Formats: sequence, C-alpha cells, structure tokens
Amino acid sequence: EDPKTPLHPQEQPTRPWQRIHLDFAGPCKGQTWLIVVDAYSKWAEVIPMTTTTSLKTIQELRWILA
Repeated sequence: EDPKTPLHPQEQPTRPWQRIHLDFAGPCKGQTWLIVVDAYSKWAEVIPMTTTTSLKTIQELRWILA
C-alpha cells in the first residue's frame, strides 16, 4: 500500500494579489488563453495569447500586476 502524503494547506491571503494562480487554456480553434486568478478575491483575468513563451507570459503578467 502506498503511504499517504499529508496535505499542507496554504494560508489564506490577507490582501488582493498576495497570491495568484495561473494556467493556460487551449489551444482551441487556434487560440490559447492565459488565466490568472487572485486567490484573495477570486478575480479572474483572461488574456488571449498568440504565443505562450515565457517572455510573452511575463509581459502579460506585468501588465496585469502593474
């Protein structure tokens, strides 16, 4: 039997944009989206992406977090 790994829940953020979650959705019909969710407010930003390179992702994150 596999040993169970204990869960380590993260502390709840105390202010907006203290912790974010991000992922890519797609491709669907040639389109990909960057999805960024604020863990505090659950606000989601969805950005259409033509490329998912690290440079383009960083540029979009800077725009969101500015």
